[in-house]
Amino acid sequence: MSRSEEVARRGFCAAVFQKFIALMTALSVLAPAPAWARTRTPYTVLWRSYGDADSCGSTELETEGDAIFEVNRTPLPTYGVPGALQIHGDGSRSNTLEAEFDSVLLLMGRNEFHFGVHTVNGNDWCTHAREVVHLVSEPLGLNKPLFDIRRDGIGFEGSTEVDLSLSEINPDLARDIAELEVRIARLMTELLRNAARVADLQTSRSWMSGSPG
Repeated sequence: MSRSEEVARRGFCAAVFQKFIALMTALSVLAPAPAWARTRTPYTVLWRSYGDADSCGSTELETEGDAIFEVNRTPLPTYGVPGALQIHGDGSRSNTLEAEFDSVLLLMGRNEFHFGVHTVNGNDWCTHAREVVHLVSEPLGLNKPLFDIRRDGIGFEGSTEVDLSLSEINPDLARDIAELEVRIARLMTELLRNAARVADLQTSRSWMSGSPG
């Protein structure tokens, strides 16, 4: 192999390696960061409450902003949706309430949601209601069931777990990482291909240096 070929080969390897290091650095920067550093995706815990006609419990909150829900042990202020309260012809009532938050409170993998609902003044005993709760993110088109319970003479305190992927928490970051992984895979293929070329050249050089003059 001539000196110019050797220099060119080394230059090619160095250029590919530098690209690889640059992409790996970018991937480490984009990897899931602390919650405060993430792009925020809006979420809502959406609660629909249905009270029977003979229920003494109201489908309204006693105090707007009460933390009826928790996500990963963080209380979520809950509010009634304006105009959602309805009294039906049979005397039953329904209402929609919501607790809005953003994805900085969520984790990749398991997330815990807590729901606590009771009728005021100790009147759980005469309550007859159904409570249906979903986790919703309109920008993502996401709707996951959390709770669907019946209260007949009781309150409710309970938790459930929901698994979420990075794309369901920060879709922009997930997309950037996926694109970088594709580029890194291409560079790895290029490195391996070049390594094979180098091995072939070294074999040829050894054969030529060992052949009789």
